[in-house]
Amino acid sequence: ITHVDIQRVSLDEKIHASVPIKTVGKEKLDRTKSVIVHQLNEVTIECFPSDVPAFIEADISGMKIGNSLTASQLKLPQGAKLVTAPGDVVLSITTGRLDLKVSKADEPVVPQGEEGKLEAKRA
Repeated sequence: ITHVDIQRVSLDEKIHASVPIKTVGKEKLDRTKSVIVHQLNEVTIECFPSDVPAFIEADISGMKIGNSLTASQLKLPQGAKLVTAPGDVVLSITTGRLDLKVSKADEPVVPQGEEGKLEAKRA
């Protein structure tokens, strides 16, 4: 061990804690037509140290394609206050078919053609 941070925690003072998000209700989504896209894996809350939950549930059972879940829509434990921006998107539901265009930036570009009429083509 090369470094240790020791911090005093008072049980009667609120702290900021990062809490992971657990997605529930996936089984109700049509898995062939929808994809869950996670933007946040955790949120920051303010509460007493003894009230910090192991995780916060994000219920997506009633969501449809095109819906998003924001941080303000999460059900926080009693006495907890959201520190993460309320408008931050936690996850969204999109169509099952994602068309992604991949850039091959790591491939060399080689000029081809006659002088004055050069084209850049991937090698």
